[in-house]
Amino acid sequence: SNPDALSSETWLYNITTQAWAPLAPLPAGIASHTATAVGAAVVVLGGRGIVPQYSTVAYELTLPASTWRMVAPGGTAVAQFAGHSAVYYAAAASIFVFGGYSPQLPYQSDRTNDVWMYNLEGFWTKVTAAGSDSIPPMAFHSAVLHNSDMIVWGGGKHTYYSDESCVTDQLLVYSVACNRWLDPATTQLSSPPQARMSHVAAIRGRSMIVAGGFFGMPMGDVKGLVLPTDWCGAQDLGTCAALPECASCPAVSDSCVAAAPNATAASLGFENCSALTLGACNWPCVALSSCGQCAANALCAW
Repeated sequence: SNPDALSSETWLYNITTQAWAPLAPLPAGIASHTATAVGAAVVVLGGRGIVPQYSTVAYELTLPASTWRMVAPGGTAVAQFAGHSAVYYAAAASIFVFGGYSPQLPYQSDRTNDVWMYNLEGFWTKVTAAGSDSIPPMAFHSAVLHNSDMIVWGGGKHTYYSDESCVTDQLLVYSVACNRWLDPATTQLSSPPQARMSHVAAIRGRSMIVAGGFFGMPMGDVKGLVLPTDWCGAQDLGTCAALPECASCPAVSDSCVAAAPNATAASLGFENCSALTLGACNWPCVALSSCGQCAANALCAW
């Protein structure tokens, strides 16, 4: 009955019966958080509380038992944000978080373009991603995982006096496997849906399904953003060499093309190419800062 209270309710929607059922409530009321499916569990990260203002713990819901477990952050890094996005990347056994509002000064918060990695053992790592200088601070956007890319769309970006557009229809691509943002100029869709914020999104095949949101008023539409099969063709040679799904032959061409790991110059159409460059990257191992984090990551060795 208190209009200032934050809800701790948890509900399950049965797709088959199209019915809602209450589950055990969260240990604390929060808002503007994320809930990410990880196997038979749901992991809730971040969000706005009352005291403290930003949640610094993770909550794990085990299904079908409907039991909650609070996970205090391990190590010294503490992540605080609300209105962010999150995707689970199984190869790193981690949830990757982008953007949102976070505290900058006492009693002052602002949007960020930070990327954080939450290892399921409870460790947070703030990630320094290549190409982040070209990524705007963002909040109340959506994100999905497509192959090994975090696809970010929409969101709020209003900045007094310098940017009065309030919301964006920009599509951003973060290569989780390579810890690299692609140049936003190379990832824009030709006919994006109406810009918005506070919407939701899901991935189905190559389609990012966007529903609802806010653009001056609540929106009730559902749109599909068809993603390209790859991002190679628009990349420069430097980025091409850092993406494992791409290849180039700088000696004879400035083109970047999609390539399988066993591709040859001839199969890719590079004539007289004696040195094919197949893209490669070795992240996320280089971002891990402790033996515990490394041991929990199947891709890495300490």
